[in-house]
Amino acid sequence: MYSITTLCRMTGLNASTLRSWERRYGVPVATRTENGRRLYPKAEVDRLSLIAGLVKNGHMIGDVIEKTTDDLEQMAGESRVRAQQASGAYLDRLNTAVSARDYHTLRRELVGALTLLPAIEAIDDVVAPFLRGVGAAWLAGALTIHEEHIITAITKQVLFVAGANAAWPRPRPTLAFTTPAQETHEVGILLGWFLAVNAGLNTVYLGPALPDDEIIGVAAAMEIEIITISLVNCFPENRNVAKLVSLANRLGRGVQLWVGAPENHPIHQLSGEPNIQSFTNFRSFASALAVLG
Repeated sequence: MYSITTLCRMTGLNASTLRSWERRYGVPVATRTENGRRLYPKAEVDRLSLIAGLVKNGHMIGDVIEKTTDDLEQMAGESRVRAQQASGAYLDRLNTAVSARDYHTLRRELVGALTLLPAIEAIDDVVAPFLRGVGAAWLAGALTIHEEHIITAITKQVLFVAGANAAWPRPRPTLAFTTPAQETHEVGILLGWFLAVNAGLNTVYLGPALPDDEIIGVAAAMEIEIITISLVNCFPENRNVAKLVSLANRLGRGVQLWVGAPENHPIHQLSGEPNIQSFTNFRSFASALAVLG
């Protein structure tokens, strides 16, 4: 059985919405403890998660609230297919714009993807693969340095503006996003920051290449609860797990260190460090954010 607080975290809905639906539609169905506390069975949590996802993707609550779980699962599957088709279309148009050096269209399509698609689809299915393609094109000599910089700059600008227009954050928890010293690639933390903002979390974006002492200083000054860093370059010191453990220990028990890194990074083999959590992809990171919300 789950409390209403846990139900909110697992579905992304707030308590006032849940109580409103309960009064109007009789959903979700709760049992009551002796002291009147609401508790929800797992089946109800699973069904409500489907409903929440469909509502987020544009369905009216009155059209889905009385559907069976089987019907909801079918609708969710159809919704995912449509989202994949929309994501693929955005990615194709972005690549076409780059090929034509049409930066106006590039900006317009990025704005559309980041404002009209669910955040995780926009990031994981459109922006991240698009930027990987841009990097590959630059390495292959198909893009000049200045062209790659223009594309990256436009993408960053659109991400910041779209993030600023997301829902006003809740006061807790507070996440900071940065990379350690010498790690100048900031796209990973920027995409992670966008996901956190869209999850309604309180965030601060610090930019790349911040020395450990400064990361610790920010955490103390702003009462940060989670420091999120990304690692792309293979500088020996940034592959040193002991150094990352040291940073986590210096941050203190009240601060977690979340690390995004390639699959072959040794941080993913670490065990027994409760204050460190590692991620290899944006979807697992988004799931962790949903629990915080």
